[in-house]
Amino acid sequence: MNNLNDITRDARYSAIRRHTEADLDTVLALELEGLDREEIRRRYNGYGRLGERVDNPFDVLQLLLGRLFCT
Repeated sequence: MNNLNDITRDARYSAIRRHTEADLDTVLALELEGLDREEIRRRYNGYGRLGERVDNPFDVLQLLLGRLFCT
């Protein structure tokens, strides 16, 4: 393990393991139906210093779980 490549500061990999705006608008569209997308964007979109803006995956998961179990 002496030849590792640190991709955490590489803009090409900025959206790996995160929810992008496109993901929320396509893959999670049904689960987010009826919610204010601007409010979600304001609360959870904040990552992406190096490239594409992404949402915090843990917080989005908590939002979805809250909807699932509180309805």
